[in-house]
Amino acid sequence: MKKITIAIDGFSSCGKSTMAKRLAAELGYVYVDTGAMYRAIALYMLKNNVDIHSEETVVSQLENVDIKLEYRDGAQCVILNGEDVSTQIRTNEVSMTASVTSAYKQVRAFLMDTQRNVAKTTSVIMDGRDIGTVVLKDATLKIYLTASAEVRARRRLAELAAKDETLIPEELAQKSIKELTALIRDKKQGKSSCCGGCAGCAMAGHCHPHTVKPADTAENKPEDTAPPIEEVRS
Repeated sequence: MKKITIAIDGFSSCGKSTMAKRLAAELGYVYVDTGAMYRAIALYMLKNNVDIHSEETVVSQLENVDIKLEYRDGAQCVILNGEDVSTQIRTNEVSMTASVTSAYKQVRAFLMDTQRNVAKTTSVIMDGRDIGTVVLKDATLKIYLTASAEVRARRRLAELAAKDETLIPEELAQKSIKELTALIRDKKQGKSSCCGGCAGCAMAGHCHPHTVKPADTAENKPEDTAPPIEEVRS
């Protein structure tokens, strides 16, 4: 059977992981959660009180980090130095730490070899920034996922609320959405949108733009511009 590699790239909180997991389940491919691998490194640095703002110090600790992805009872588990840390890596503190450590070139190179080796042996779906432009440059199919600033803000807030047993009051949620939306728009200033000089455009020839919209009603479901699943299988 022909080995297929699918790369899903795009901004944070656009639904890359959601799409990747659903595709992997439908197609029977291996889903490689690259973001979880970066979070695992961040967790190691936090547990060992490493100064994450010192690139040299972080890089020096990489030789002590061993990350594996295992499937247990149908779910992907992140194993850090022999310990299942699948739940521990989903905290906001780890997310913030990963934002810092993942920017270091040698950290990215450290994980790139692992990610590429998985793709050599089986059909995979990987999501994350730089997946289609760096890690899987020759992927069979590349998807660049986008969403409005407000949709991304709502998704991010929902993710945070899901991790906390305390429901966020509606008035606070609305305020947070407005603040998050403004923050996301500020970060996006100066960056090109899909197929205009960004990572999506760099994936030219393979990029199938896919925009996420609110999915509360049937008419609001994202327009599916990527090839049908049957075409991917062939």
